[in-house]
Amino acid sequence: MIAGVCAGLAEHYHLRKNGPRFVFVLFSCFFAIPVLIYCVLWLILPQETLLHSVRADVQRRANSIRR
Repeated sequence: MIAGVCAGLAEHYHLRKNGPRFVFVLFSCFFAIPVLIYCVLWLILPQETLLHSVRADVQRRANSIRR
């Protein structure tokens, strides 16, 4: 989405990235509170560093090769 909140939550809880995005968009169509929650999470969640994202990408690729 805008700030990567859904992607960050998906990575933290080991979910596919489209799952939280779909739920967010679905609930945002009917309620206004998900947009407010998204903005609050955008402010309080730490930003992912480049080193962390590279390390996570390498681990993800290694795991997919092992399967």
